Amino acid sequence: MLNTKEYFNQLESTLAVKELDNETAAIIQGGYDLIAYSEPNGKGVLGSFNLGSPKLSTKGNNKISSVRINKGVWRLYNFFNYNTKGGYETLGPNKPGEVWNLNRFDNKTSSLRKIG
Repeated sequence: MLNTKEYFNQLESTLAVKELDNETAAIIQGGYDLIAYSEPNGKGVLGSFNLGSPKLSTKGNNKISSVRINKGVWRLYNFFNYNTKGGYETLGPNKPGEVWNLNRFDNKTSSLRKIG
């Protein structure tokens, strides 16, 4: 039987693990191919993707300032549904620990997808 101090220490470590949702845990472990951020230099997580999204939600639409690409080549589009009319930006994987700061597409990305 655990004494009170051991019980609370065990309880505290259990709660810390359970507080992480699946998305946060995957981000920490590098489980997503692309992570989008609301600020330059990888600050303010907006969302994470393995395939892409034809229409970013109101949370991410026109709010992406930087991305971390863990795997693959990605295309970021100015319009929904991968429409090339507004142009697009193609980015490859980052070196570990680096992010892409978006210049031309800062706060203008409406859809994105993995192309390679």
